[in-house]
Amino acid sequence: MDLKQYLSTPVDAVQKASLVTAKIQSILISEDTITKKDRSPVTIADFAAQAIVCKTLKEVFPHISIVGEEDSGFLRKEENRTLLNKIGEFLPHWSKDEILEAIDLGNGEPGELFWTLDPVDGTKGFIRKEQYAVGLALIKDGKPIVGVLGCPNLNHNGIRGCLAYASSGGGAFIRSLNDEK
Repeated sequence: MDLKQYLSTPVDAVQKASLVTAKIQSILISEDTITKKDRSPVTIADFAAQAIVCKTLKEVFPHISIVGEEDSGFLRKEENRTLLNKIGEFLPHWSKDEILEAIDLGNGEPGELFWTLDPVDGTKGFIRKEQYAVGLALIKDGKPIVGVLGCPNLNHNGIRGCLAYASSGGGAFIRSLNDEK
């Protein structure tokens, strides 16, 4: 399996999601945070990031399932339309249905080969406007073979925001979130 083909798209997806989550974090207000049944927080950034990553991956890898953290059930309720509309502000070229469908692309089941996604790892840090990551991995036979982390608030070589990615046998790399240096 040539893993180079499995790096470009996820790096692009995580970069896009990380940039959107950073915009959301900069204007986040308490009404944009929801408490799930397990008492863990979720924000509109979680939903937006999952939509971006899932849609991007499915366009290139339609045969690989994605196991994400979120689903659109909460956003489909009429009383939560305001949150869906806020997500739409950060994904202006997407319809509401496209957002909901893209989020649900992350409701796949793990198999021999699958993507696993944490759209905002460290939601409490995100809410406090501190550190968090957009995390994505490709799992094959129970082992990670590709990994990508977008860290919008992490300073690397004096630059805020970085993207780290690696593949099994292909090395690990880190670069600025805003460019390819």
